[in-house]
Amino acid sequence: MSRIYSNTTPTMALIADTNGTEEVVVKKQRKIYPKNSFDRFGDDLCELILSYLSLDERFVCECVSKQFRRTVFKSVVDITIHDTNSTESRLKVCNIELLATIGRKCPHIHTIDLREIWSNCLTQTAEVLDIFSHNLQNIYCNYDRNVYERLPEIGSLVTRIGDISEYRRQGLRHCRRLSSLRGQQFREVFDDNSGQPLVKNLQRFEMTTYFDEDYQMLSALVAENQSLRSVKFDYIVCWTNASVTEMAAQLSRLPQLRELSLDLSLIIDQNSFDKFLRTIGQKCRQLKRLALQLTINYYLFNGRTLDSLKYYPLLKRFELRLWGHQLTIGNTFLDPLKHCHQLTHLSIDSWQSSDQFPRLHYLFIRTQQFKVNDLDHISSLPALRTLVFDCYQFILRDVFLTPEGNHLVDNVCQDLFSRNLKLKRIDIHIIEDMTSMKRLIGTTDDTEDKDSQQTKRKRNTSDADSEEDERFPERKHFMNESKSDVVFIVDGQRLPAMRGVLSLKSDRFDEMFKESAAKEIQIEGITADAFKTMIYFMYTSDTLVLSDANDLNIIREVLHCADRYRLIRLMDAIGRHLETMVTIETIGTIVGMADKYGVRGLSDRLGTRLAQLLTTDNMLSVVTIGYKYESLTNRFESALKTFLEINIAAVFAKEKEEKEKFWALNAITGNLLMDVMRDMILTYST
Repeated sequence: MSRIYSNTTPTMALIADTNGTEEVVVKKQRKIYPKNSFDRFGDDLCELILSYLSLDERFVCECVSKQFRRTVFKSVVDITIHDTNSTESRLKVCNIELLATIGRKCPHIHTIDLREIWSNCLTQTAEVLDIFSHNLQNIYCNYDRNVYERLPEIGSLVTRIGDISEYRRQGLRHCRRLSSLRGQQFREVFDDNSGQPLVKNLQRFEMTTYFDEDYQMLSALVAENQSLRSVKFDYIVCWTNASVTEMAAQLSRLPQLRELSLDLSLIIDQNSFDKFLRTIGQKCRQLKRLALQLTINYYLFNGRTLDSLKYYPLLKRFELRLWGHQLTIGNTFLDPLKHCHQLTHLSIDSWQSSDQFPRLHYLFIRTQQFKVNDLDHISSLPALRTLVFDCYQFILRDVFLTPEGNHLVDNVCQDLFSRNLKLKRIDIHIIEDMTSMKRLIGTTDDTEDKDSQQTKRKRNTSDADSEEDERFPERKHFMNESKSDVVFIVDGQRLPAMRGVLSLKSDRFDEMFKESAAKEIQIEGITADAFKTMIYFMYTSDTLVLSDANDLNIIREVLHCADRYRLIRLMDAIGRHLETMVTIETIGTIVGMADKYGVRGLSDRLGTRLAQLLTTDNMLSVVTIGYKYESLTNRFESALKTFLEINIAAVFAKEKEEKEKFWALNAITGNLLMDVMRDMILTYST
């Protein structure tokens, strides 16, 4: 007797006589699952859904069901390894056992990202590479000591480099498949002997700084990398019209360019900048994304300034940020964008009434104040889906909106949603200072018409808090002693917290809790305000809220707290904030903080910021600062020489009025001023 099983119809039994033998057909009934059960989905669909989770989240989901256990790790093909001091993830380079487990559970991983490792982890990095070596196809890394010694072995797998060590740059020759590279200075990617670039056939290139003297290296790099599709310069200083023209000529030699991001400090006229854009637009016809951050003083920014955007017919995303002293923005500066018929994303620093964006999906407006009258034109944008305001004041019929005025935001959101049915999201950022802001969000969905007006108001006023709570559920328990399992006594104040959150975000706290299980812990040498700021940052992972963002003493206390507990992410956030506070009066204090606490990259950025403060009136004070701090001098001196060459007449006139200051300035710079004047005289005499 044989049994035949089928899975197509409900259970039934059939006895048949075939050549004197009995045959029993047993058909299994198809199982019916509840509607709220994931088991009713096939493994393919379940795997697709789970692919949207991070690797950390997948470990939590593994125990949900057998189906999850089968599929949760199938789609994992890449992994990012974080630094030992990182608070972002458990996937740290020091957790070798955890990474080995992941290597067994995720056999399809072919890409590993090591760019988040900044500490000296040579041995651990080697172990991580060995764990995932069986199927490895791509390595993203920083070009540092952690990988340098193994480059002859793994160089063919390195496809992206996030940072370069200048003293080991010759090893770049081993990276034959390199497609993406980021560096600090141009000389880092050039051979000292031949003067030729060490990288070829890149697709993405990012550089922190570009100065006039880098022109020849840019030309050589472009010649060897015609395949470039994305170029980004974080800080560009062009002191003359000729240097701007030369840079545009080199960038225009990239026929495959799709994305361009430039942060320029310009001392040029309006026509030169228009020519700069036109040169690139005429040759780079495939450009789809353009981001410009411009620092321009005493300048009228109007429609003529961006007139050359008509040469960017395929432009889909455009971002424009403007900085400058006595900078005037004309009423027609957006008019040239009418030629960009494909534009879908727009981020700007000011808004003018316009109905020339029929395909615009995303609009970001950053301004000092915004009036409700301007919303009439925004609501008429036919394809707009996301609207973001970032402003200091939001004016509603002569009423100033503060971060506490949520009820006023409800009216704005509901009015816009009712007038534009495609609009799905509104973000309003009311900024109290340069760091802390209140985020007020409006949302809409297809069922809104069925709700009462009262229900709509209640839902919208709680949208901001509910979204933040979804992203950071710990935030609901901030300073809530009944939900906390440890209390810190700081300056006589009781500051409750959750051990699990602090242990996950800081190894120092993890060690503290392992050593002591006390319910109350005394903290010395830190102010209560700084400690509370640190805990809130750990609860939210990205929100720095200072009681007074302009008080350097408070900022120093928070930085001391972050350094004590090794919260690198918090130190970086403070560093970005300090960069915005640079003035002649504050830079000395800020440099001291950067050097003392070792804030990553801050000292380098301060040198370039200081150069932007130079004028003929404040030269002595600025130069004194630039030469006082060794970490600033290298970047500052080159910019100073160029500034002197351009403004030599004004500086010479000052010399006649204030001789003592002139000679003091010359002494501080090591006779640089006299050398520049002598060179200029010789130039004109010949």
